Amino acid sequence: MWSCGICLFVLIAGFPPSEFATDADERYVLLRTRGVAHLLQQWQIRVSPQAVDFLARLLQSDAAARMTARQALAHPFVTGVC
Repeated sequence: MWSCGICLFVLIAGFPPSEFATDADERYVLLRTRGVAHLLQQWQIRVSPQAVDFLARLLQSDAAARMTARQALAHPFVTGVC
């Protein structure tokens, strides 16, 4: 699901949220500590609240907290139900 989040981020933003998922990558640290909404806002990338929430749930650094495939398929960003 992490990889799906990275792919979606690239489709939306045109570039990945970070180069490496390590603390040596400053953008990864921002993603992990401040969240995807912060990154998008810093880079002035405007997307729907549903897209931000979907990305945030996919790009959880803690795999146990990350959205499952079943949850992703039921998310309003995917279903179009707000």
